[in-house]
Amino acid sequence: MDYAQRLISLLNAAGSQRGAYARQLASGMDRNGDQSINGAEFQHVFATLLVDPTRMPEVTGAVASVHKTIFAETLYPSFSRNHAIAAYLAQEALDGLDRSGDGSVSAEELDGTWAPPTAAQRADDLLAKYDTANKGYIDLADLQSAWTADPSLGDATRAQAAIDAFDQNVDGHVTRDELTAGYDAMDQADQLLAAFDPQQTGAIDLAAASSMAPGENADAKAKFADWDSDKDGKLTRQELIAAIESADAQAAQPVSPDVPSTIPTDSDPALLAATLLAQYDGDRSGGISLDEFKTHAQVDDPAATFAAWDTQIDGELTLEELQTGIAQVQQAQAIVQQYDLSGKGYFDQADLEAALDPATVDDVADRAHQIMLFWDANGDGKVTVDEVISGIEVGGYVGGEKLKVDGPTAQTPTA
Repeated sequence: MDYAQRLISLLNAAGSQRGAYARQLASGMDRNGDQSINGAEFQHVFATLLVDPTRMPEVTGAVASVHKTIFAETLYPSFSRNHAIAAYLAQEALDGLDRSGDGSVSAEELDGTWAPPTAAQRADDLLAKYDTANKGYIDLADLQSAWTADPSLGDATRAQAAIDAFDQNVDGHVTRDELTAGYDAMDQADQLLAAFDPQQTGAIDLAAASSMAPGENADAKAKFADWDSDKDGKLTRQELIAAIESADAQAAQPVSPDVPSTIPTDSDPALLAATLLAQYDGDRSGGISLDEFKTHAQVDDPAATFAAWDTQIDGELTLEELQTGIAQVQQAQAIVQQYDLSGKGYFDQADLEAALDPATVDDVADRAHQIMLFWDANGDGKVTVDEVISGIEVGGYVGGEKLKVDGPTAQTPTA
């Protein structure tokens, strides 16, 4: 039985006193006062006990008995008294107890209360360490500065690669959300490697994985072939992380239609504008560019619509401009729907003639023709939403009276 197993067994036997024993043990072995036991501190204790198992100057009472019992019963009789053995045992003890992998052992690791930090906690720790200006993100300069000042933290020449590993939107800024997502992907990749790479080769052999029992990873296994980006039959940790991040990014995309040519007239323009801005402002500039609008807008002439909505003529649609544009489309749609009773998507002269009241209009056909002359900009006999919007912009007069467009249920005068 190795040291780590024996120590945990004896601490477990202490029952309710386990936590107290673990804290005493950690305190007694912690020579530099950093609240943890590193390799050198383990070596000091082991060298002392190998020379004389009855001695433990730093630790007293029941905690000392734990160590003395371990050495007297298991370790000491098996080895000659030399520091090479002490160093070997110390490293073995450290490896067996260091659950966090940080190169030291804390009281929490000894008493069993330690739990791996969550991805969000690791993200917070990293931000606190490198975002000294409290920007809310870390960038290349942050890493290069810290790693140049203290090379033990990292290789400054690899700072860009470290940023790229987390920078999902490629803006040069690694935010808390990106760090959390990156750590989550790493954890998932490690879990898959643990399940499908039992020999710890560092990659999943697709042929071997396909012969394993499906278990709870059946869905992941079905995607392994797609995730193998270089098609070499092996999934490395980096390929797993990249695939998981890609899948998470796709899952996070809002399931909603692109900017439609038909907007519900009973929807709040402010809410729709905010939703569109959040979904399609890809570069997080605070507005939707013409390229972003062209990509998502399902309108006949995206460039013309964009130009009409971009009242500040700055090349981006702000929240206010989107709201105004959407409200305008809703008004135009309401006008078309008022006359287009068959749902064609436009109204024509026949629709207007059916809507006009012969009791108040001397010549229904002539009045309908005059209205069409104004609204039918391209002369095709059909008045669409875009043509109504254009008509509203230039005055919107119908039969000598100005069109009333005070809300989404606009009415056209018939007299």
